[in-house]
Amino acid sequence: MKSFLVLFFTLVVAHGFCQEQSNPAVKQFLNEFVSNNEHAKNLYFKPTLHPKALENSIQRLDYKDSDSVFRDHHNRKVAFELSADEKKLIKETWISQQNKPWDSTILEHATIFREKPIPENFTKEQRLEYLHQFEGKIIVQFSMPVFLRNDSLCVFYYITYGGGSIFILRKEDGMWAKYLVIPVFYS
Repeated sequence: MKSFLVLFFTLVVAHGFCQEQSNPAVKQFLNEFVSNNEHAKNLYFKPTLHPKALENSIQRLDYKDSDSVFRDHHNRKVAFELSADEKKLIKETWISQQNKPWDSTILEHATIFREKPIPENFTKEQRLEYLHQFEGKIIVQFSMPVFLRNDSLCVFYYITYGGGSIFILRKEDGMWAKYLVIPVFYS
């Protein structure tokens, strides 16, 4: 009986995540954001966020030191605070996304990128051949957008070219506009 309850709970959570992904507002937001920021013909997206990147981004929401403040478009520090409930919602949403791949059709003009680990027994030539597959491809990763304050703000984590940023976007004339950003880097 206990294993049945665990299985049932897992299916409910997975179903909820898939429903969130198929939400038209989420799909529209992701397509607009990515198409406004990436203009590559060979655009790919990874199906999940790297756990360390996700962990670092969530931690940046809590810190109050000079390193983790939001910045505006002129790179000026901005005092902007998310409420405890908003931070909790963001964390729960992003953590629920971890290890649950995106629907391969979530982005209209991008292909899901399925990366395979390099086997330890590969020769130098085989490693070079493996790495050759990445040439000319732009690969992005992103979190589930979290809409706050009656859908007037959106908090979103986006990674491209090895670096990531937490964006706060606000709705202006019915469109999402970048408002504030926290750069997040991980190694």
